[in-house]
Amino acid sequence: MTFWGLEIKPGKPTFVETDERPLVVKQAAMASTAAKLEGTCTLEVAVGDGKKFTLCRLAGGRSEQWPLDMVFTPDEKVSFTVTGPCPVHLIGFLDQYEEDDDMDDDDDDEDEDEDERPMRGRIGVANGKRSAADDDDDDDDLI
Repeated sequence: MTFWGLEIKPGKPTFVETDERPLVVKQAAMASTAAKLEGTCTLEVAVGDGKKFTLCRLAGGRSEQWPLDMVFTPDEKVSFTVTGPCPVHLIGFLDQYEEDDDMDDDDDDEDEDEDERPMRGRIGVANGKRSAADDDDDDDDLI
């Protein structure tokens, strides 16, 4: 993962290129210089055909930052626009290359196999005291 950050100034669309890696946008925040401004700032995203979608509305003193979890693939044409008086900072990261993800998945599968071993044994303790049934060799006590 590589840190990614961008400042979006009001009124101008800002286009993003992801350098052949998926972009994960995690948070939008008002720039620190804008926190005292009156009014709200609306952050919008346009992907592909240019149709805009609102991601969040930020307001000084009330909601100055907003969590996001947006993933954009390298082949998508993405732009962000802010409407209102304040610049907005976006932060996130450039994700790992897909080849690295496949190798990590193999390691995870091995760990899961080890965790899935069945547990065997007797359970017969209640309130910290052993019952007489615990001493029986009957299979009825197996759970």
